[in-house]
Amino acid sequence: MSAGFPGERRRMLLNGWWDFQPVSHVDLTIPLEPSEVPSSGWEPEAYLVPGFFTDHPYPASWREGRSGWARTRFTLPPLDADQRLLLHVRAAIPRAHIFINGQKAYTQEDMFLGEAEDITRFLHEGENELAILLTEFRTFPHPQTGRVSLIDVPWGCCIAAEQAGIWQDVSLEWRPAVYISDITIRTSVREGTLTVISRVQNSGREPFEGSLENVVRDGNVPLFSLAPLRVSLGSGESCELSQVMRWSDYHPWSPEDPFLYYLDTSLYGASGIVDALRTRFGFREVWIEGHRILLNGRPQRWRGEWCHKSHSHWLRPEYVRQWYRQLKDLNMNYVRMHTFPHPEYFLDIADEMGILVCQETALYGSGQAGIDTPQLWERAREHVRRMVRRDKNHPSLVLWSVENEMRWSLNIVPSAKEELPKLRKLFNELDPTRPAYHEGDSALWNEDEQAIISRHYGPACHGLGWWDKKVPLHAGEMGRWHYASPHVALQWAGDEVYTDYALLSRSLGQDAARIIELGRANEVSCLFVWNTSGLDNFRPAEARTFSWDDPHSPYAKPLAHRPYESEYAWWERGKGYRPGFSFGLLRHAFRPLAVVVREERSQFYLDRMVPHTVYVVNDLPVEVEGELEVRLEQGGRVIWRAAQQLAIGSGCTGIVSWSVPLDGAEAGRADLVSSFHSSQGEDEVWRRLRLTSAEVRSEKLALPIVGVWGESTLIPWLEQHGVAVVRLEEGASLDPARIPLLVVGEHVITPGSTQNQRLREYLQAGGRALILEQTHSPFPGLAIARQPSEMAHIRAPSHPVLAGVVREDLCFFGDDPFGLPSSDSWVTIYPYVKPTDQHLVRPLVDSSGGDFATGGLTWAPVIETQIGAGIAIATQLRLADRLMELPVADRLMRNALRYLVNAEPLQAQEIGIDAELATGLTLPALESLAVRPPTSAGTRVSLVSGAKVPRLDPSVFRAYLALGNTVLVWGLTEAAKSYWEAVIGRKIELWIPEHAVYHLVAPSKGAL
Repeated sequence: MSAGFPGERRRMLLNGWWDFQPVSHVDLTIPLEPSEVPSSGWEPEAYLVPGFFTDHPYPASWREGRSGWARTRFTLPPLDADQRLLLHVRAAIPRAHIFINGQKAYTQEDMFLGEAEDITRFLHEGENELAILLTEFRTFPHPQTGRVSLIDVPWGCCIAAEQAGIWQDVSLEWRPAVYISDITIRTSVREGTLTVISRVQNSGREPFEGSLENVVRDGNVPLFSLAPLRVSLGSGESCELSQVMRWSDYHPWSPEDPFLYYLDTSLYGASGIVDALRTRFGFREVWIEGHRILLNGRPQRWRGEWCHKSHSHWLRPEYVRQWYRQLKDLNMNYVRMHTFPHPEYFLDIADEMGILVCQETALYGSGQAGIDTPQLWERAREHVRRMVRRDKNHPSLVLWSVENEMRWSLNIVPSAKEELPKLRKLFNELDPTRPAYHEGDSALWNEDEQAIISRHYGPACHGLGWWDKKVPLHAGEMGRWHYASPHVALQWAGDEVYTDYALLSRSLGQDAARIIELGRANEVSCLFVWNTSGLDNFRPAEARTFSWDDPHSPYAKPLAHRPYESEYAWWERGKGYRPGFSFGLLRHAFRPLAVVVREERSQFYLDRMVPHTVYVVNDLPVEVEGELEVRLEQGGRVIWRAAQQLAIGSGCTGIVSWSVPLDGAEAGRADLVSSFHSSQGEDEVWRRLRLTSAEVRSEKLALPIVGVWGESTLIPWLEQHGVAVVRLEEGASLDPARIPLLVVGEHVITPGSTQNQRLREYLQAGGRALILEQTHSPFPGLAIARQPSEMAHIRAPSHPVLAGVVREDLCFFGDDPFGLPSSDSWVTIYPYVKPTDQHLVRPLVDSSGGDFATGGLTWAPVIETQIGAGIAIATQLRLADRLMELPVADRLMRNALRYLVNAEPLQAQEIGIDAELATGLTLPALESLAVRPPTSAGTRVSLVSGAKVPRLDPSVFRAYLALGNTVLVWGLTEAAKSYWEAVIGRKIELWIPEHAVYHLVAPSKGAL
């Protein structure tokens, strides 16, 4: 039992070891409605409250459902006639039926926001019993799947779906008959005012005459008092009292300086203090001007992250502090409490540490867990009112999120389209000091009528190319860590991401970092990276148990930790986390003072200019003044230099554009160095260039006559290279004897024509064809898909077509920044889709794209195919319209044409495979190949089982390999390891992982 300053209310925590018994609930469509508390079947002191009784340290039988009784007892002194006792179960999952001394007191239906309820009439002096039945809500079948899984209360995510229990503190509070029921504190930087709105309630039987006084304190030091206010209330009445006073010498609250004040509110009656509340607050103001959100007049760029979690460790305050500390270490300053209102102490700690917070309702559309009923929306309105009542005075709280991605639940909650804007309006009415917005869903309504618009995932989060900047843009989820799988990490890196998690993580980090930098340069108000603390944070590997000296103390108390369960080692002092491989990339992307270069293109001819746009992003708390310098350097020489003085306000962006001449530079590597220097800080970015002499555009090519089918920009290019050209009309004869080399012009192939048949006949007769970018595939059975990308990967590095081409040559064919919805930097728009059936092509260049369900190296912008005696190189790279600007376009065209003139058709190859392995493998490709014993003459590849020692002497395999052949050892074991060590002359280590390693396999009816 506790009480603090004079008149403050007494409170008693009821946390600790409670009795427990699980309850069977078979038919969830019929909710349990208890009328009495069980008299037997209890397991004494078996469940530690607060916490989840479904957590892994508890018996497995408790996790068979999410229903169970919990019970505790407490002792009360004699009750004063003019006092009320209120029970506060701060949060319980799922539905909580609450009994006091065997009588049903009330039902708590909000799983995240419990409020204090008057239980005085159920209590008596001495020992009292509190029993709570936690049980499922009435659950409805999903209209599409029939699965009983939908409820009509705000449902949230993670813990609400996977756990059950009383998961926040339980307490009793003594209140007088006349008491302060609510305090609202509003501060205005623009007006220099403090507003205090007090509500007083008379729940007694007698009228009340008294006064209310508010005192502002800095710690324990009183600064000033507001004028006392007269209070006159009849029995059962309440009143609202509002005071506004000028305050000019306040100390503002900000993330850099989270200064806090206290407001002591005291209610006086005839005999002295009747009731008192202490409220902590900070002096700050949030408002919107144009496309910027301002805090205390300073434009904001909020930077943060969140991750999904359903364990109980995240409920420890130590965990919260370590998480916030990691945010600061990453140069972040913001948290969006995703998919449900988080406990109030998350905001308490944010107030103290200077972390900005968006609190979100439990209307979570991505998970499809809600059902449309009138009760849902009434409960949602009450949910919103509870959020505002509880959290409105926290200075860290800057935004209200009405919902999250309800677009994905419109099939089961169709009235969300109508009701969600009403909830936004309700937020605005209850709290006009903070904007409310729709997380990930603003496009469902007229965005011109909303205070903030929101986007999720992909480069759209940087806003370039589509955002009109009428209102702020909030990118509340971005990055590819939602799965952190190789198939979504294949743009900034190639297939090496399948071999090494570090490479995978850095590729994801590079993707996010580029969007972050461009978004900051574009003055996006929030860039919120998703799941990095969960998926790019090396979790503690230790298994351990916890004992608690004081089980009655605040907060949940986990009983055990499984390896890698918690994101943070909250039980240790210090930072509690181990940075993942992308940590440095993200930290750098969020550096407060940043030089950002808009363009990515690296290749130029020496007779061209280099467009170069530089942003200087200032997120320091002060204005910066300094010099922005750009230098073109090559071989230790400065070839060109320009500079400009800039003064950039806090939260603002400076921008300067140049066209950099290449006069005096030579073919080869060069660097454009952009640096900003000021007394407040500095930053520097290097842009690597690859320069080519313009003379290569007119080098003569020794080629036979080339037929060009259809219109093509390649015709003047061929003529410039001294190649004789024959223009072929639609109906022209395609005869390899007359036209040995054919170019199929851009977008010539039309659906429904016989062009593909004529092309096939030409190739079967021995023709050679270079097929330029098409909108429709010339190959039946080989699809083309619209999958634009600014990056492609070399798949066949030794192929003559790619001679002299490096990875960076296949990136950013134009000067638009990454991720525009329509971009001149795309290297391909309509790549070929790699076949998964009997069609065989050789990808020379591949590409990736998409996100979530799509990805992988599924697409091939350049392929080689052999049809009969002929060979075709088909390129969907954007080369034809870049021939005079991109050195790689010229190089690839010359390489491809030369290769087609000289290449010989591939012949079927025999392979060697041991008989035992051949019978055990189901590889469709083996069916079309001639199979012989391993190392047989004429074979270039041999497959050998690693389960046993081969009969052949190791020297036989050594000799086979020395001829340039390949041996694949399938499933090497310890039994055969020494044999293969003798073959290769090196030690082999078979790695056995310490913990289980899993592969996710998608079942398919077809061949892999």
